[in-house]
Amino acid sequence: LDSTPPVIIVVSREALAEDTIQVTLQLNEPGTLWCQIADKDSSAAATGTHCRDMDVTFAPPTDKCFFETWIKGVSRAGFGT
Repeated sequence: LDSTPPVIIVVSREALAEDTIQVTLQLNEPGTLWCQIADKDSSAAATGTHCRDMDVTFAPPTDKCFFETWIKGVSRAGFGT
């Protein structure tokens, strides 16, 4: 059973336009990485459809700024036993 979390490696990051960035990430083992942007805005209220870093929440899953903290996957016969 592999209980160690994967290591995330930042391969590159580049501003493509004033409102667009491209970030290339890599894992040190097979897997899928999901990312969510958050604005480092500390104003009193969130506006529009963007999440501020302070708005990111772990519950409820219907919240527009919901962030999942667990690894998803399927169990394969013969692995992890």
